[in-house]
Amino acid sequence: MKKTLLILAAMILFLGGCRKFDEIEASKVEMNDVTIERGWDYIKMSGGYDYPVELETMTLYISEKEDMSGAKTYGCVIDGKTFSVEADDLKDGTKYHYQYEYDNGYVKEKGEKGNAVTIDKPIVITKDAGGVTTVSAVLTGEVTNNDAANKIEERGFCWGTEPQPIIAGNHHNCGGNTGTGTSTFSHNLSNLQENVRYYFRAYAKTNYGIIFLMLDQGTPKT
Repeated sequence: MKKTLLILAAMILFLGGCRKFDEIEASKVEMNDVTIERGWDYIKMSGGYDYPVELETMTLYISEKEDMSGAKTYGCVIDGKTFSVEADDLKDGTKYHYQYEYDNGYVKEKGEKGNAVTIDKPIVITKDAGGVTTVSAVLTGEVTNNDAANKIEERGFCWGTEPQPIIAGNHHNCGGNTGTGTSTFSHNLSNLQENVRYYFRAYAKTNYGIIFLMLDQGTPKT
């Protein structure tokens, strides 16, 4: 009698497991409420998914090529039926193709492809100093090629007697400009020492980071 009961219990467990396996095999992962956040060098994704069981792992493949060749892989963080992932170390202003791979504990399968574009960095131009006197000079800069996603919170100049001056040193904030396109700004640099070479460069601070002109400009000796 006991042996019969054990056999019946085993059969019930086996059949129940088969039904669960059949249910999983017949189901496709459905993504829902997925949000995408873009930056200069990253793409973040998060949302939920519908599936009979919680996925074991989820992997994001991301590539510049539509055939996904040379794709980078990023492991998703799974919390119940939600996920999040950040693809970093990307290029700005670049279209990327992505695809998820799902692991349900039995098999791995890939979902449909999608694409997202990272945000272009603005270009900061430092123009030649004008109106140079023994103790002053007029600095002019320009922000151009500005993606609409970039909020220009601050524009200005850094200067000093050593190359590559930074904001932590002498600098002047010329104000922000939230609009897109080209914006020009200037500053009258005064109270300089005579017969000293000063280096300066324009900068723009955005909601994604700070952009400097990569090459320094030097004023003639005052």
